[in-house]
Amino acid sequence: MLLPVLPRVAPAIAFAACCVLTPGVSNAQIHLWSHPLLGIKPPPCQIELSDGSQITLPQFRSDNAVLLYFWNTSSELGLMGLPKIDAIAQRFSDRRIRFLAVNTGDDLDEANRSYEEFRLSIPTAVDPSGDLRRLLSVPFLPSILMIDKSGIVQVADYGLHRDLNSTLGGKIEAVLAGQSLAAESLRRIRDESTKVYVLPPGDDAYTVRQLSEDKYQYHHRTLVDSYKKLGKRNARWDTDAIAFLDETAKSFASKVDRKTDEALESIGKTLMDRDCDDPVVRYAYAVMLYRNNRDKHARPKAITIIEQSHGDFSVLGYPTHLKLAAARMLWNFYRDQDNKKQYNVKKAKRYLDRCWHQSLEAIPIDDPESQQSRVVGENVLGFFSELPPGLRGNYFFTANKMKDLSPWLVNLIGGQMHLDKAWQARGNGWASEVTPEGWKGFEDHLQRAENCLRRAWKACPERPHAATEMITVAMAGGTDADEGVDFWFRQATEAQFDYWPAYAKWLHAMRPRWGGSHNEMLEFGQQCAATGRCDGDVPYALCDAVIRIMRDRHNPVGERYIQKPGVYQAVRNVCNQYLDEAQNNETLQDWQRSNMKHWWRSMWLAFAYHAGQYQEARRLLELIEFKPHDDPFGKFPLDADQVIFAVMSRTGPRKNQIAEAVAAIQSKQYSAAVEKLEAVLQNDDLYPLVADRLESLQVALTWRVALDQSDHGTEISLLPSDDRVLGWEKVSGEWIRRPSGAIRGISQTTGMIARCQVDFGPRWELSGEIVHGSSPYAAWDAGIFLYDSNEVTHAVLFNPTERWVAVGPMDDLDDHQKPFKPKNNEVPFVIRMNDGVVNVWLDYRRVVKDKQLEEWNPAESHFIAIGAKYHYADAVLNFRDLRIRSWKPFDAQE
Repeated sequence: MLLPVLPRVAPAIAFAACCVLTPGVSNAQIHLWSHPLLGIKPPPCQIELSDGSQITLPQFRSDNAVLLYFWNTSSELGLMGLPKIDAIAQRFSDRRIRFLAVNTGDDLDEANRSYEEFRLSIPTAVDPSGDLRRLLSVPFLPSILMIDKSGIVQVADYGLHRDLNSTLGGKIEAVLAGQSLAAESLRRIRDESTKVYVLPPGDDAYTVRQLSEDKYQYHHRTLVDSYKKLGKRNARWDTDAIAFLDETAKSFASKVDRKTDEALESIGKTLMDRDCDDPVVRYAYAVMLYRNNRDKHARPKAITIIEQSHGDFSVLGYPTHLKLAAARMLWNFYRDQDNKKQYNVKKAKRYLDRCWHQSLEAIPIDDPESQQSRVVGENVLGFFSELPPGLRGNYFFTANKMKDLSPWLVNLIGGQMHLDKAWQARGNGWASEVTPEGWKGFEDHLQRAENCLRRAWKACPERPHAATEMITVAMAGGTDADEGVDFWFRQATEAQFDYWPAYAKWLHAMRPRWGGSHNEMLEFGQQCAATGRCDGDVPYALCDAVIRIMRDRHNPVGERYIQKPGVYQAVRNVCNQYLDEAQNNETLQDWQRSNMKHWWRSMWLAFAYHAGQYQEARRLLELIEFKPHDDPFGKFPLDADQVIFAVMSRTGPRKNQIAEAVAAIQSKQYSAAVEKLEAVLQNDDLYPLVADRLESLQVALTWRVALDQSDHGTEISLLPSDDRVLGWEKVSGEWIRRPSGAIRGISQTTGMIARCQVDFGPRWELSGEIVHGSSPYAAWDAGIFLYDSNEVTHAVLFNPTERWVAVGPMDDLDDHQKPFKPKNNEVPFVIRMNDGVVNVWLDYRRVVKDKQLEEWNPAESHFIAIGAKYHYADAVLNFRDLRIRSWKPFDAQE
C-alpha cells in the first residue's frame, strides 16, 4: 500500500512546484501545476498603501518591473523575510524595479506597527480583508510575485530560502534582462508532469513492528545472553530468570506479544523472594516496579535496587548499554529539584558523570548498519536530550573526536546541538522581536546544523532520525531550494514508514506560522488516514492534525473547527479503523485489545463531544463505562467530568428543562435560571454527576444574584457551605472544603484548578488569602485564572520561589513578570477588575497598577478560577476567606 501524501515543496520554490493528487491515478502519482497567473497579466486591482492612499497596480508599476512581497504577522517566515526583501530592494535601488511589501489579513494597526518596527525603506501596503491576496491567487505566506515591465507575471515563489539574496537576486537580474522565466517554469512543469513521486510502499516498508523485533533481538542479547555468560546463576531460579529476562526484552522492545508491566513485576517479585541476587534480573524487576509505581514506596525501593545493579554491572562486565540505561534512571531520579524527598545533589552529580562517560563509551559501539544496534544510539541520544543546554556543547566537543568511528551518531548529536543553539540565539518571540544579532546567530547555527545532519543522513540513510531533524531545518528556510520539508519527510519515511516524529514535525511545519495552512494539515492527515495502516500511527496523523488545528491560536473558530463539514466524519472513520484493528488483529493479546479499544473510544468520544454529537458520545461513554482514558483526553485537553456532564445533560430525560435553564443564564436572567434549576433538581431520574453539577451551578448563580441585588460594596462569600465544594467546578486536581471553610486544592500532573461556575461581569473585586501548604516540591506559581467558555485566557499569578508576580495573557505570561517577594507562605490578595484594567494587591501592597490586559475581549464571558498549573502531583494550596464585591470606577480604595 502506498502513502498518498501531499508533499510540501521547499521554501522559495515557485508555485509552479505546488503539488496536488490527481484523482484516479494509481500508485500515489503526484502531478505538478502552475500558479494561475504565471505567464499572464494579473487582473486589475486597487492597492491600499499604508498611508491610506489608493493606487492601481499599473500606476505603481509605471514602466518598471514590480516585486510584491505578501506576508502577515501569523507567518513566522513572513516576518523573517521583511528585512531580507528590504535589503534586496536597496541592492537594486538604482534599477528599473519597484518593491512593495503587502501585509494581508492583519488589522491596520498591527500591520503598521510591524512596518514601523522594521523601519523598511520600501513602500508598504495593507490588505486587511485579504481581497488583494485572493484576487492575485496567493495561497501561502510569505509569497513573492514578480511582474516584468510589460505587466506579465514572471515569478511566483512562496516561502523563504536561506540564500534568498542570491536566488531571488538572480531572478530579478533575469527579468530585468528580458528573460521569460515564466515560460521556462511552465516548460519545466510540462517536462516534470509525467514524474511520479513514489512514497514508501506500506506492505514492504520498514515499520515499527520490524523495529520492535530488531530491538527485541538486541535486548535479548544484552539481558538473556549476558546473564547466561556473566550472571549469578543458581538452580533455584535459573530457568525462570531466563524466561523473565526474555519477557523483559520483549517489554523493552514494545513487542506485540509482551506481557504487562504488572505481570512482569509479579514474576520478578517471585525471583526476589527466592533470593535471586543477579544484578540484571534485579535491575529488570526494579524497572517494572518503578514503572508501575503502585505506592509512594515503590520508586525509592526500585532506585535502591537499580543503584546496586549499576555497581555490579561494572564489576561483572555487563554491556555498556545496560550501565548507561541504569545510570540515566538514577540521574533523572536524583536531579528532580522539585521533589524535595528524592533530590540529592551529590548523587545527581555522581550519576551525571557516569552517564557522561558511559554514553561516550557507547558511541563507537553503535553500528549504523544494524537496526538492532539502534537501541544503543537512541540510548545515547536520549541522554543528550536530557542534558542541560549549557552542557551540550561540551558533550558534542568530546563526542566529535569519535566522528570517524560513528559519523551517524556524532553528527546527529551535533545537528541537534546546533538547532538548540539556533533557537536559543533567536529567542522564543515573534520574528519582529528578534535582534539583528539574534538573526545572525540563528542563521549561523542553522547552517551548522544542516551540515552536521546532512553528514549524519549520508552516513546512515536507513535510519530516519537525521532526515526528521532536517525537516526543522527546512521549515526555517535552512536547506537547498530542492530539498524542502517534503524531501526530508520522504527520506525519513523511506527509512521507517511510520516513524512518528517525522509526521509530527511535518504537521508542525505546515502551521500557518511557518507558511503552511490548516487546509494543508487536514489534507495531509486525510491522506495518511487513507493508507489504512492501523498497525502503526500513520492514520492517527489525521486526528493529530485536527487537534493541532483546534488548538492553534491562528484558527479563528478554535475548538469548533471539528464542526466544519466532513471533519468529524473523517476522524470518526479513523477511530473506527483502529477499533476494527483492535477487534480483528489476531496477534494482539486480550489486555492490548482492551487497552486499544478503550483508548480509541475515548479519542472518538472527545471528538464527538467537541462536534456536538452528544448521542454518539453517550453511546461511547457507556461502552467505556463512563471512564475515559486519560491520554487521549489530555491531548485536547479535556476533563472527564466536564464531558460526562455535557453529554448526559443533553441526552437525559430532563434535557429540555436543563436547556431552558441554560438559555436563561445566557440571557442573564439569573433569578429565573435559579428557579428553573430548582425545578429540575426535584426529579430523581438525573444522572448523579449531572445532579451534582446542576446543584453546584445553582449555588454559583445565587452568588451572582446576591451580588447583583446587593448594595454597592457589599461582599459576597464564595466559600462552599458543605464538603461538596458547590459553586466551583473542578478543572484539574482534587478539591475539598476544610473545616475552617477554606477551599483546599491538591495537585495532579495536570495541575489544580477550580473554576467558579458563573460569570461575575466586567467589574468586580476579589479578595482572600492564598496559603502554600505541604508539598514534596518547592512552592510554585499560584493565583487566579480567567476563563472564557472553554479555556484560560488570562492569569494573575505569583511565584514565591522565583519571586515574581505576573498579570497578562496566559500564553505570554512570562513576558509580564515583575519582582515580588512574599513575607511568608500566607499571602493576602485583592484583585480589582475594571473592563480589562487590573489592579493587584499582595501582602497589602499594590504590586500591579492599572494594567491593561492584552488580548482582552470585553464581549466574552470571563469566569474566575483559582489554583495553579503544576505539572506534578501532591502539592497543596489553600484559598481562605474568598469574597467578591461589585466595583465601580468612582471607588477610591487603595
